[in-house]
Amino acid sequence: MKSQSRVEGRESRAAAPGPRLSALDPRPIIEVSAGLIFRRGQLLITQRHAGAHLGGLWEFPGGKREAGESFEQ
Repeated sequence: MKSQSRVEGRESRAAAPGPRLSALDPRPIIEVSAGLIFRRGQLLITQRHAGAHLGGLWEFPGGKREAGESFEQ
């Protein structure tokens, strides 16, 4: 089953998938996925743990995509 974002055409990419091909910008591409979850007129956001990287900040649920993993997973 396709995610609602794909059904509504909201999927976007900041860069093409795969390794960087330019020696001018050797940083690897990290693919991430985030979800906007609405229920009864409310939007779900989460707060990072105080001791974690960027602790205390608010974010939408999501994470990094591992090798061989689809965005839906």
